[in-house]
Amino acid sequence: MKKLLLLLFLNTITLSVLYGQSTGTEYVADSVWQQKLFESPDKILPVLIQAALQHAPEVEIELAEKEIVTQDAIIVRKALLSGVSLVSAYNYGTAGNLSVTESTINNPVNSFTTAKSSRYTVGVNLSLPLDKVFTRGNQLKKKQIELHQTELNQKIKENDIRKEVIGLYQELVLTNRILLLSNESVNSMQIHKKMAEKEFVEGEIPVSEIVRVSEMYTKAAVSNEEVKSKLKSMYLLLEQRVGVKLSELLIGK
Repeated sequence: MKKLLLLLFLNTITLSVLYGQSTGTEYVADSVWQQKLFESPDKILPVLIQAALQHAPEVEIELAEKEIVTQDAIIVRKALLSGVSLVSAYNYGTAGNLSVTESTINNPVNSFTTAKSSRYTVGVNLSLPLDKVFTRGNQLKKKQIELHQTELNQKIKENDIRKEVIGLYQELVLTNRILLLSNESVNSMQIHKKMAEKEFVEGEIPVSEIVRVSEMYTKAAVSNEEVKSKLKSMYLLLEQRVGVKLSELLIGK
């Protein structure tokens, strides 16, 4: 009777530690897209990297900076036009007209007349600051350098994203393999535990041995849960980086 009570106690402890434990295959490659994820790295990694680059805010920031520099260069090219302006005027009113005629040499006649009229004037005003004229080439060169710098920064950001995706993927693959081994260990310890319980009931092993076996099984099961938790975290981290759920991304790939 005491042996049965001891076994019941040990099993109760084990169940309390492993409450909610799954079969150990919840996050292992048990679907088509997961098999592709773990078995075809050469094919899957480019897909993951491309998705990460498309959804990366770092790349979007660099593209925005590139566009800003491009627009600044256009402004510099057109800056000289700010010194050119069109002027026009329209006048309407009474204008006087003075004419002098000679009917004879000794009897000049002065004539002053007025008339209403309108006048249009159109012209071009040119005012170019010399500093803008002589530094225009330098300003354009500066914008070209800034544009090249933004392109280099974009490449650096993209390379960093590639490295991060590769690292997350490798860690995911490693964790999945560890979980597979951990599942085998738990299954093996479970069989060992059942055999030890039978031997204990039959009086073939002492109490210390059944306690030791139960503790080993509990440790293996707890380790299995920790690995599963880490694998789930790795899934989430990789999905966060690529910007889309892995199942959606890999279906049809």
